[in-house]
Amino acid sequence: MFATIILGILLLYIMYKYLSPDPETRKMLEKVPGPKPLPLIGNAHQLRMGHDYFLQTLEWAREFPGIWLIWLAYRPELVIHNAQLAEVNTLA
Repeated sequence: MFATIILGILLLYIMYKYLSPDPETRKMLEKVPGPKPLPLIGNAHQLRMGHDYFLQTLEWAREFPGIWLIWLAYRPELVIHNAQLAEVNTLA
């Protein structure tokens, strides 16, 4: 049983080390507004599939107008909810 606990802790450490963004990227992402994530699961607990998912994103759009960041486990997801911010200048 002790070996299982140690193996689980080691596996979590490896997942954190290799799946999470590097410290420089994480520091840059902390500047983007968004709901506070939980360790390991991020904001996944706040997202339910179906109608609740849509209502949750609308609530975040009102709370963080334009752009916000959510974490799905260790992966950051940048949401742009404003057409002007998503506009790409194709004239070079």
